[in-house]
Amino acid sequence: MKTNFCSILLLITLCLINIGCDSKDDSVLDPDHDPNGETSNSIDYEKALLLKFPLSEIDTDLKADKVSIQQPKLKNGIPQEKGKITIELENNDIKKFSLKKVDFNVSDFTISPAIGEQSVIPGKTITYKITSKKETDISLEYDVLVIIKDVHPALQKLKLNGFSFLKANNPDLSQDITSIEVREHTGQSYHGTVMVIVPNETNLSNLIPTLDYEGRSIKFTTEHYRNHADFTNYTEDSAVDFKFPNIIAFRLYNSDETRYREYRILVDFKKIIDFGEESVTINNGNPTSGFNTYDNVIGFTYEGNYPITSDLSNPDIEITKTPAKDPANYYTNVRLREDNPADNDDTINTGEKGKLYIQLNFPLSFIGNNDGFGSYEVDATFNTMLNSFATPNVSNNFGGLENLNFMVYNPIKINIKATVFVTTE
Repeated sequence: MKTNFCSILLLITLCLINIGCDSKDDSVLDPDHDPNGETSNSIDYEKALLLKFPLSEIDTDLKADKVSIQQPKLKNGIPQEKGKITIELENNDIKKFSLKKVDFNVSDFTISPAIGEQSVIPGKTITYKITSKKETDISLEYDVLVIIKDVHPALQKLKLNGFSFLKANNPDLSQDITSIEVREHTGQSYHGTVMVIVPNETNLSNLIPTLDYEGRSIKFTTEHYRNHADFTNYTEDSAVDFKFPNIIAFRLYNSDETRYREYRILVDFKKIIDFGEESVTINNGNPTSGFNTYDNVIGFTYEGNYPITSDLSNPDIEITKTPAKDPANYYTNVRLREDNPADNDDTINTGEKGKLYIQLNFPLSFIGNNDGFGSYEVDATFNTMLNSFATPNVSNNFGGLENLNFMVYNPIKINIKATVFVTTE
């Protein structure tokens, strides 16, 4: 009987010990859980909140009129919803802004976009993310919006500052191409002309332009230039056909479209004529007579965008070799002419053929019955310009029209040789 009592007492004692151990295990809390069973976090996101959003581009002359900051919501210290920052600025011409600095410890947190990165575009919302370097899966987020206060439509600036074809928008280009000049005009039916030179292999019929401008909206036309052309809305992905006879015009409008400023865009190549040879012998090595005309010694294909509307003539003649003691130019007429028997309008359009036309008049001292032969050589150089008034066309450079013309083309050079009899003294 005594033995049974001791056994029962020992069993009760063991059960109490087990119950005590279980109770002790239940009282140990997981450090990553709160008493209610929800996750807690050792990262203090309160230290990473943005209490202000200074802009790098703002100085004492341009201050933020109004700044509104709505902080992200945190639950148990963990970000749940985005915050919101709205900054209203006085009217200015700045296109992009950046965050100047933060107050949190950058050794503990990162921010994207980065400090100093110009990612804030007026009128467009961008999200900034603040992330702990210990926990990269969770971020504080702010939607940031910069608003530029508008001015009265009558006072809004309208100006085209630059014009580009960016490789990012035009994959066929090998690099970005920027306008060489934006020329303002007075006294014309349009307000300015933009000149862009592109590589010869560029396809002009499908280019997406990028404009650097002051204004509220843009419209453009591809029709042949006239006062009542139809203008359509331009967007950043608008593809434009710049091939002649299209003559492109862009209009920059104010906010209520009561005013506009119009610019014509001229796009061409720098090398518009290539003879394929640097030198030509007009009489094939045979002695020439004193007066003669040659129009079949060498031809070319015209590669420019805008037409040559008349013969290119009056070249600069440089004498490089002569049998005479006193060098003189005996070429009375050297021209680049159209080579199309089907018409006689003298206009050379893109892809059409042309030819070198030469008239010469050597003096009698070069022509005789003696047995001596001499070589007479000159370099003829055609300096051309793009006449941008009304319908653009390529013509001779006579000078005096610099306000409307562009000297953008490579000089057209050809070496001309003639074999002549030489009178010996």
